[in-house]
Amino acid sequence: MKYHVLPMENPRRFENMSMICNIAPIDEGEVVGSKPSMGAESGYKVNKILDAARTFNTEMNKAIRFQHKKNKQNCETLFYLFDDASMRELFSGLKKGDEIILHGEGEPFILGLEEPSPYDLHAYRLAELLNDYQLPDEEIGISLLSCNSGLTWEDPEKGVNCNFARDLSRALHIAFGYSHVTVTGYKGYIVVKDGGKFSVCGAEKRKPSSNAPHASLEDANIKYENGYIMSETPRKIGDLSNVAFSWASTYIADAHRGNMIVRRLEQEAIKGLNVENRASGSAVQSPSENVEVSEKLVQASKSPK
Repeated sequence: MKYHVLPMENPRRFENMSMICNIAPIDEGEVVGSKPSMGAESGYKVNKILDAARTFNTEMNKAIRFQHKKNKQNCETLFYLFDDASMRELFSGLKKGDEIILHGEGEPFILGLEEPSPYDLHAYRLAELLNDYQLPDEEIGISLLSCNSGLTWEDPEKGVNCNFARDLSRALHIAFGYSHVTVTGYKGYIVVKDGGKFSVCGAEKRKPSSNAPHASLEDANIKYENGYIMSETPRKIGDLSNVAFSWASTYIADAHRGNMIVRRLEQEAIKGLNVENRASGSAVQSPSENVEVSEKLVQASKSPK
């Protein structure tokens, strides 16, 4: 079964959307929650967040219902990532072979809504949430149906390297002990057309181009398990080489900090295994060279499954 999840609280119960409504009265459009390094213009605007949540919820409901009707399938209820009851209901019924499809606006270092909001996620934060909701460690797939979730953005001078799908897979495995969950990202911008058909495009939906390359979801994705590539299609539709993410410095920094937590845990596990192996005259150089390291990472996780 496929289950669709949106990165927000349930917008049908606006009075209970605590993450937004506690910022400021919802009838005020003033900027709140801004981060000094980003400037006031990059702060949270309550009404815009609510509008974005409503719009995104409506669009996804329409698209998913269209697909299920076309495929003669029952239309499952949408689930909401920041709704505790919704996620626990979803996870309690998951079975081997099920797929969680997480929709959202995104880049290699962020997933959220179109407006800056408290729902913005980097890969490590998403892994924390999934672990908190007790995602079962079964052969379950997570598909990140957000723009560029399978592409890599890097700043070599600052040592920053972000790939949302890869980073989520690493965080789930190394920090939280998951071994059977796979994560799929997409190599380009996600677009929806013809009422509910998702595809991968080489240009942003806000800047449509008839010359932009397109591909199906099946033809432009990359799948990870435990931080390693399981499969990758040859087509790469998106291109980040000429994109300036000056607006995203805070988000990139947050994503990098999360990745560094995972890297530190990985290094600690490797160090511990090297100490053990030196006694027997062998040593481990990197995770890719010995499966024992992967097992050690699971054992070292704070919340083993």
